[in-house]
Amino acid sequence: MDQKSYSAWNPGIESEIPPAYRELETIYNPANVFTTLAEVNELAAETGISPEELISFRPHRLVLHELIVRITADIVVLEGEYEEDLGINFRTIARKIFSKYVIPNLMQIEHSFETMRTKIEDMTQSELDTALVQKTPAASAKPSFWSRFSASKPKSPALPQSRQEREFELINNYKQRGLNADDKLSRAVYRSLYRVLGSIATTRGFIGNDPVYLKNICVRHACNYLGSREIGSKVGKLVNEAITDEGYERIADAEKPILISLKGASAAGKSSLRPMLSEMM
Repeated sequence: MDQKSYSAWNPGIESEIPPAYRELETIYNPANVFTTLAEVNELAAETGISPEELISFRPHRLVLHELIVRITADIVVLEGEYEEDLGINFRTIARKIFSKYVIPNLMQIEHSFETMRTKIEDMTQSELDTALVQKTPAASAKPSFWSRFSASKPKSPALPQSRQEREFELINNYKQRGLNADDKLSRAVYRSLYRVLGSIATTRGFIGNDPVYLKNICVRHACNYLGSREIGSKVGKLVNEAITDEGYERIADAEKPILISLKGASAAGKSSLRPMLSEMM
């Protein structure tokens, strides 16, 4: 080992997971997502979009994500005498809410997700079918013999748009329509069309003419964005119900909330800092 390059504070350990173990990540586990690691990596290279945005989460996984977020944001989780008590108490609350409040409503939540997905697919398909139709310029009428002498000099025909110009106009149009949309679903669809087609055009110079390929990417992008929010709204109501029924203490609203997160390797000093933070707060 090169002593000049590595030390106790720079041991040469990388945060990236080695490729051989990537399939074991939560976001690539078939139990949690519809997509595979190979598929996501291929799409990321083709589109220039980050792999995290191309993953298609299963609705029950989005439910779990939102439950963790809501407990963290809304419920006071007590610490204890031992460091591990916080995690134990958090998991106890999460298990109770998930089993008692979420599971009985899970099928209904998943059904509403699939209904939303169908609407997103239909709207995305319609938009792409319209956008990818090549418009043929109308043929001008052949002038009569006498009109050649009486008519004024014809105007020079406007130069047709290049492919890049037409696609740039299309992508910007999606952005504007998304900003002007009145409903959540339309905003999500236009947002994803703008994001996905814009990134593809930037990466390879054009968006192409494959509506099925483009639709699949746009739909999963929109479903992750809107689906997590729709599921979050439903899970939030269930968490509120649990807070009332179980007597959990709700975190007080703060005008300027502060989140302090301690992260670091083993023996980095996290345990020493926690009591100091308690005194400060």
